[in-house]
Amino acid sequence: MDFATALNVPQNEVEAPVNLPQGTYVWTVFKTPKIAEIKSAKGEWDIIEFPVRAVSAEDDVDPDDLAEFGKLTSAINRVSFMFTKEEDGDNDRKKTLDRLRNFMRDVLQVEADDSTTINEMIALSVNHQFMAQVEWTPNGDDVYVNIKNYSSLE
Repeated sequence: MDFATALNVPQNEVEAPVNLPQGTYVWTVFKTPKIAEIKSAKGEWDIIEFPVRAVSAEDDVDPDDLAEFGKLTSAINRVSFMFTKEEDGDNDRKKTLDRLRNFMRDVLQVEADDSTTINEMIALSVNHQFMAQVEWTPNGDDVYVNIKNYSSLE
């Protein structure tokens, strides 16, 4: 069904999707991370999002549930880091930058020397892989599929 046809489906006939089963997966950064600006009543941030795709499932993922989900390559998620723009957020900015660097250096294993900038590491992160767990977080009638507990493949 194409999107134009899907828009003509009565709302009460829309089916909830099957969620990626909980468990451990190998993920890959499949596109260059994007930086965007977020403004809300709670503050302003720059956010960097690493688009990631599952490439394989570990033994703790139920194979029947995975088969019901469908193609593993359609399991797309993101790893995000929020950099506050608040005037008094100096320590929060340091914390975010440290976590971002550690994710790229220690988890993604991006090769860099002491003079490599964070921006250069971001550009080098594409096609790097890591391991992480999928966890479901209920939100009313919906479920968010989050990834957590990142680790390197080595």
